[in-house]
Order: sequence, then C-alpha cells, then structure tokens
Amino acid sequence: MAFAWRDYMPTFTDASLIAAGSGALLWAVLATEASSRRRTWAGLAGFAAIEIATFVRYTNIVILGCAVVAVIVAWRLRAARLPLRTLCWWLASVAVFGAGVAIFDDLVYGSPLTTGYQPGEVKFSLGAIEPNLRIMPAHLMQAMPMLVFGLIALAWIIVRWQVLRRVGGQTGAVARRDLAVGLAVAASWFAIWGLYSAYTWTADPTSVTVQVVRFYVPAIGAISLLGAWLVTRIPGRAWRAGLTSAAVITAMFGLGVWAFYAMYAAFGVPLSG
Repeated sequence: MAFAWRDYMPTFTDASLIAAGSGALLWAVLATEASSRRRTWAGLAGFAAIEIATFVRYTNIVILGCAVVAVIVAWRLRAARLPLRTLCWWLASVAVFGAGVAIFDDLVYGSPLTTGYQPGEVKFSLGAIEPNLRIMPAHLMQAMPMLVFGLIALAWIIVRWQVLRRVGGQTGAVARRDLAVGLAVAASWFAIWGLYSAYTWTADPTSVTVQVVRFYVPAIGAISLLGAWLVTRIPGRAWRAGLTSAAVITAMFGLGVWAFYAMYAAFGVPLSG
C-alpha cells in the first residue's frame, strides 16, 4: 500500500516476479513425484521469472545467484532426485540470460558491464553498514512486519532440526528437508538485504520509510514463504489454521493502512479532496 501511489517504480514488479519464480522453483525441486518434464518446465518458468526481475533491477542478481547455488546443491545431495538433464536446462537458461544482458548493456550503455546510471550515482560502501543497521530495522518493521514471522519460522526450523537430527524415519527426513528449504529461501532474503545494508543512500537518518524500504522489498516473497511454513505448524483442524491465517492477514493489512497514512503524513500530503 505504501508504494501503490508510485506506479512507475519497479518495486512490486521485481518483487512479484521473484516471489512467483521462487515458488515455482521450490515446487520443481521438491516435487519428486512429478514427471521430469513437468519439473523441468516449472523450473524454467521459475528461473525465467527471477531473470526478468534481475533485468528490472540488476541488484537482484544476488537472488538469481542463490537460486543457482540452491539447485546445484539439491542435485548434488540427490535427496531431491533432480535429473542432470533438468539441471542443465535450468543453468543454460541462466547462461543465455547473462549473455543477453551483456549484449543489451553493450548496445544501449556502451559496455557489457555498465548500466543506465552515471558513474558514482549508485554507491555501496562497507562504511554504510553500521548506520544502516541502526536506521533500517525500524523502517523495515513498519513496512514489512511479516519479517517477524519469517524469522520465527526460520528459528523454529533450525531448532527443530537440532532436536530431531538424530531421529530416523519420516520425522527426521522432514526436519532435514525443512532445514534445507528454509536455509535456501532465507539465503535469497539475506542476500538482497545484506547487499543493500551497504547502500550509502539509505544511510540517511532523515529519510522516511517509503523512500528507503523499496530497495528491500524484493525479499518479500522469501519472507512470505517462511511465514507460510508457520501455517503448517498450527495444530488442530484445517479451520483453525484458516482462522489464524485470516487474523494475521487482517493484522498485517491494518499495519499496512497505518504505514500508508504515516507515509502521507511524512510528506505533508493531505488525504482529503
């Protein structure tokens, strides 16, 4: 809601593509009961979505890199029973995308490794990490309170694995699978947030939430996937999980409305008329 008034910004475009791509890729890796062809095509669609998101905003390459590492590790571990042919198709898609971007940049911007920004316009510095760590948590909590549920889910997954790691059978296998998936999803989250923690422009303490948080939004898909895992942990019948989810969604929407009004108040824009 805080970004809806800026329809020309790519914030939700790349975030939506990454969320859709991550979900499709996650299914393709885990759906061992599906045919190899279906998994290949679903994974290709997932990679294509993340690749388009990277073309929208080049810094999303860190999320694409996490996806590449995740599928290679899944193939090496053999637990996902991922065919080598499928992996090769996915990696070929990434290679073709990389070559296409290099050609585009060379034709449009004059060099395969340049972008549309002027030199020095976008700066990353290790010196920006400390002020960003002081400033950004409050902004992120206001704009994306779902991050709390994502962190709870990740902690729960890790602790559960620690408790059950020596347990055999289906219970131990599920705990190990959840750990692998949780770490892979969290990696794309922390990769994009870690990158922008060194962004000098967001280290300004006078900036308002809507100005600085938009760079962190691409991680919302990973955060939501982790938060959704908590729904599977709700005990009892399905209606209880549904009711709990509806209550959380309502609360999140209420916080979104609050953030929306706070944004306008910060800019001094009247909402009437």
